[in-house]
Amino acid sequence: MFKIAVLLVTYNPDWNKFRRTLYSIISQKNVEISLIIADDGSENDCFDFAEGYLKNNGFTSYKFVKNIKNLGTVKNILSGLSIINEKYVKLISPGDFLYDEDTLAEFCDFAEKNPAAFYFGNMFYYSLDKDNSITIYEDKKNPRDLRPWKKMDAKKIRWNYLVNRDYVCGAVSVYNTQKLSEYLMRISSFVKFAEDCSMIYMIANKESAYYTNTWGGYFMNLVQGFQPKTLVHGLCV
Repeated sequence: MFKIAVLLVTYNPDWNKFRRTLYSIISQKNVEISLIIADDGSENDCFDFAEGYLKNNGFTSYKFVKNIKNLGTVKNILSGLSIINEKYVKLISPGDFLYDEDTLAEFCDFAEKNPAAFYFGNMFYYSLDKDNSITIYEDKKNPRDLRPWKKMDAKKIRWNYLVNRDYVCGAVSVYNTQKLSEYLMRISSFVKFAEDCSMIYMIANKESAYYTNTWGGYFMNLVQGFQPKTLVHGLCV
């Protein structure tokens, strides 16, 4: 069975969002998950609620990392990465969800056949309605121009990324753990919050990356974001 780490990064999280994200993670099938929850100096980290929820659902493969001071997203992620041994890591935040129960297993199957520094899929925004029902808004603009990714045109990918600033959203990305640690360490002294800069650095350094829908499957996330006149959260695909 495939193994993957999920690094849930928090700062003063809303427990309702936190709980739904935990459910999304522990509902994954055909994959062995190591869950790391790294908190960036919150006054209320919700660790006690999270541990109770995980135990009540029979999920035991988890660890907490508590940073006493607020260090910023980059160093908070690094603190979680420091105790991860799995080859791949999925970063996620409270309020973001994996699209379905097969998301991580399908990703791992693809990644094992296609080594790379990072991978990404589609992104869907969602709104949580008053009756707790979910409305999903499809958004394929991640990045805006997917053509070079589908063709694996490395030169055009670098042009779009470094010149046109047509970036991949970190919320729908999965990383090679070693590569992410390496590149975040390189930027940690001057980048505090923008962990997605690690992908810019990787592309500039000609590291390989994949858009996972090129093989016909789906890697998706529901992710937080905004739609006109509507505050929405989001799904990771």
